[in-house]
Amino acid sequence: MSYQKITPEQFLEQMEQYSKWYSDLPQLAQEILDYVSGGTSTMPQLNNHHAWYFSSAVNLLNLPDAWTEMDKNIIKLIVQHDQNWQKGKPNPDYYFGRRFMDWVEEVIREYPQKNYFPLVVDELKRNGLNDACILEDTISELKYVLMDREGRLTGVGEYVLSFLPEKESQILGWVKSNNDSSLNTLLGFLLKHREQTVEDRIENFLEVYNGYYSQTYISVSNIELLLQHNAQKYESAIKKALHAGGIGAASTYEAFEALAKHLPDEYEPKRLEAGFTYLITQKKEANPDPIPTGYWYYSEGSKRIPPANPNEYWKYIPYSVYIIDYLLEKDPVNAKTAAVKYLKDNTSVKSEFLTTLEKHLQGDAVDILIEGIYADPGKVDSDYFRTLLGILSKHDYKRHEEKVWALTRHKSKRLREIVAVTLSKLGDSSIAKAEQLLADKKGDVRQAGALILSLIGTDTAKSILSNALNAEKNDDARDVMLQALGEKLFEGASEETIKEMVAATKKRSKIEKPVEDWLLEKDLPALYYKSGDQLDEHTIRFLLYRMGRSKDIRPDIEAKPLLLQLDREKSGDFAKKLYELFIQKGSDSKQKYLLALAGLLGNDDLVDKLKAQVNQLVEANRGKMGEYTVQALALIGSNKALRAVEFLSRKYKSKNRNVGAAAMDAFKIAAEELNISFYELADSIIPDFGFEGLFKSFVAKDQEYRAFIDTDFKLAFFDEDNRKFKSLPKGTAKEIQDEFKEIGKEVRDIVKSQSGRMEQYLVIQRKWDVETWQGFFTGNPIMFVYAVRLLWGAYDAQGNLLYPFMVMEDTSLINLDDEEVMLEDGVQLGMVHPLSLSEDDLQAWKTKLFDYGMEPIFPQLDRAIVRVEDKDQNVKISNEFDKKKISSYAFGGQMEKLGWARGSVVDGGYVSGYYKAFPESAIEVFIETDGIYVGGYYEDSAYLSRLYFVKMGAVAIGNYTYDEPSNEKDERLIAFGDVPAIIYSEVMSDLKQVIIPEEKQQEELQEA
Repeated sequence: MSYQKITPEQFLEQMEQYSKWYSDLPQLAQEILDYVSGGTSTMPQLNNHHAWYFSSAVNLLNLPDAWTEMDKNIIKLIVQHDQNWQKGKPNPDYYFGRRFMDWVEEVIREYPQKNYFPLVVDELKRNGLNDACILEDTISELKYVLMDREGRLTGVGEYVLSFLPEKESQILGWVKSNNDSSLNTLLGFLLKHREQTVEDRIENFLEVYNGYYSQTYISVSNIELLLQHNAQKYESAIKKALHAGGIGAASTYEAFEALAKHLPDEYEPKRLEAGFTYLITQKKEANPDPIPTGYWYYSEGSKRIPPANPNEYWKYIPYSVYIIDYLLEKDPVNAKTAAVKYLKDNTSVKSEFLTTLEKHLQGDAVDILIEGIYADPGKVDSDYFRTLLGILSKHDYKRHEEKVWALTRHKSKRLREIVAVTLSKLGDSSIAKAEQLLADKKGDVRQAGALILSLIGTDTAKSILSNALNAEKNDDARDVMLQALGEKLFEGASEETIKEMVAATKKRSKIEKPVEDWLLEKDLPALYYKSGDQLDEHTIRFLLYRMGRSKDIRPDIEAKPLLLQLDREKSGDFAKKLYELFIQKGSDSKQKYLLALAGLLGNDDLVDKLKAQVNQLVEANRGKMGEYTVQALALIGSNKALRAVEFLSRKYKSKNRNVGAAAMDAFKIAAEELNISFYELADSIIPDFGFEGLFKSFVAKDQEYRAFIDTDFKLAFFDEDNRKFKSLPKGTAKEIQDEFKEIGKEVRDIVKSQSGRMEQYLVIQRKWDVETWQGFFTGNPIMFVYAVRLLWGAYDAQGNLLYPFMVMEDTSLINLDDEEVMLEDGVQLGMVHPLSLSEDDLQAWKTKLFDYGMEPIFPQLDRAIVRVEDKDQNVKISNEFDKKKISSYAFGGQMEKLGWARGSVVDGGYVSGYYKAFPESAIEVFIETDGIYVGGYYEDSAYLSRLYFVKMGAVAIGNYTYDEPSNEKDERLIAFGDVPAIIYSEVMSDLKQVIIPEEKQQEELQEA
């Protein structure tokens, strides 16, 4: 991080944000400020619980040449609270002394040629630290700022040099006890500014160490540095260290690779020999260097390859892969022999090793690769067998076919499945052997045979499966057969067919006892066929047994024909009982089939319970069960259920977005089954409550009344004289009161979800044809309120606004001049975005809507408007928001409310940015961030960074995922001028809302 100063007010604000963890933080922060500013001589006493929070006090410091008494008091506070420094000892703790040294590093990096470090040293001495302590901590904490980027000495470097050569032994000892990276950094410093020390103590830089997993190594990074500086001069010392022995095969290879780069004639043969040695002797991938390079993406035994393009990322290649690639290129004959031995002897072969063999040898690799077929699935990586068998299937492996068939008997289910896929690609020639597997004594083998035949999928294969189906007792094998035969197997199934299926299941001894000990059929409400006949206990048990075979929240293939025969009007009590039992037993995912069956048989009485359960599960951090419950809700299939699903898809669009995505997918599936669009389904589930048009008539005390939904979305009533009432007339029958009470409640729920959806329609500019719009907006009592309170427009086929209009309470349409509008055939209707209006028309329509008392449901004409400037038409990555300050505490919530979602979480738990999707236009927008942390802690300062638009789904998002465009040449980017004007405007408006205004920042500085 770069040097950033904060004000006392900002320091206090941070402590306020953290006070939800420790309520005493603000008071202690004020005591700190009172002490450092000289308001009191009493130093506050801070404990370990406060350390992390108060470590940011270091950012109160001015630059060293502007230090005042306040700065000196801050340093005194730091020293006195550091467990070692307060005793005059080196090795500062993380939160006080080390954080101060981090601050010094930030300052030196930013001002490398300023002579600040002597001032730091003087102040530390004034607080009781001597040169020995300061020097040791300088070496361990400030080693990366001994020089600037051009290799010139900084004040830190000059300070260290002042102790040479007297303190050489101590300095080298400190560095070696730290890590190899520190030694390499010191070596680079000494080669440039005091090479004599390197020459005198060369053995210190070429020692052999024990690394990870008992691997021995020599620092190859030190060797490379020495060779780059002067290969001729240091070759003998390096050769001597290598000949001394005791170095692991991987590190030896890397050392000879470095030597061959500078002295190829002598060392290329030795590099080749070292490569063969590695493959022949190494039983497990070895890391040639002890330092986990790449932090989170470090993997044992990986070779770190720098990119050819500086904008690309480093590559990490398994070491065996790196070496075999080199050997096959230099000595293919002996490399083949080495590869065979490596595959036979090694327990952790990487899948990339196999693909490298194929890359060099093509079909000739088969005879080598077949040796890898005996690997242990539990020890190789997850893609190993899929890669191996995938390569074999691309080439002629007939001479090794029996070895592949033998794997159908392997104990690993995952391996058997991969083998089945491979063998099925042989087509008809594998049918006979697969049929033989169906007769095997072991169920696992029969399952493999069934899978092969199901994947072949010919009539012959299906006939064999059909003949074996009812005799198969292994559920897994039988399920494979059922999936292969498909739902056509049960087409036209009748009640008699169901009885035959139950009898066959009974014969296979599958329904002799209840599916769960506590799930007794006699205790469940009755189920009925559509014919009116009641299901017996064995049929109910069959239904429960088969639903238990379903891995997802959907009907099992063999349960489905029975479900189709059931009377859904009478199944609600059964569904509720199943759901109650499921909840009583702790909502165990192993019993989610009960949840699915409750959805398949439930009615609207279950909707509110399931909807509430989703929210409870999310709060309890049981997101996966929340997804299952949303899917079960969709299975109910009623309008009320689908409204709840659609609502949940938007409620959890940002937070807990897996639940939101599950709801969205379920809603889309429902739309696809009805052969209508997502939005058409959303429209269709808005109820009319039995209204005739906009009114619902009823009688109270012999007088007729008409109920309607007023412009405030509340029920109102007209009597026969058209007098308006806000409550039901006296004498209204109780059943009518109950009905309208329920209607009022449901209207409130619908408006909560529909208003957000309507605003989304404005942004995406959804359009309706005239007939559909009139039916939906002037024929539905709820949607008519939206029609009246929003400004509408008629558009041509290209989406250009022809004319705006508003809807009157008598359903007539008028223009700006109060003239009635007649809608022509062929026009499209939609809400008017202010970008579509001239400034004069915009102001005129605002005035008109105000005059009519039409308060918009959401900001429509008052929305902020931002247009792409001419200079930005071709821009693809904007820095307009770079360094714009945001609240690290509130930013995430602000963005989620605006429809943005968190992007990738990267190294250190930082959030790379936020993104917003516009699926209708196949566009996503990303804003990168600096200082936003996912772990619940907040940075002193947080800022926005680059803004760019990309094609939908083009940028990968995930944990430790780095897929952002590096520059404007990236083909995924969209020029700002090509982004739809409304999307651009909405995005820019969102971002301007979350930026902390400059005036507020200036006020804070002035107050400080």
